Amino acid sequence: MTCLLYHITATISLLSLTSYRLCIRHTYYLLNFNYFFHNKKKLPITFTYLIIIP
Repeated sequence: MTCLLYHITATISLLSLTSYRLCIRHTYYLLNFNYFFHNKKKLPITFTYLIIIP
């Protein structure tokens, strides 16, 4: 949800590029978190989340 807030801020604010970079960075950290701390079976779910949010 935090990433979604970054994306909305990117649409409204003049700092859109910075907000979008934060959104991508947040999603990338989420991907690493699921990879290291969960089973590999949950990884495709994370990839779906990665595609939908940005």
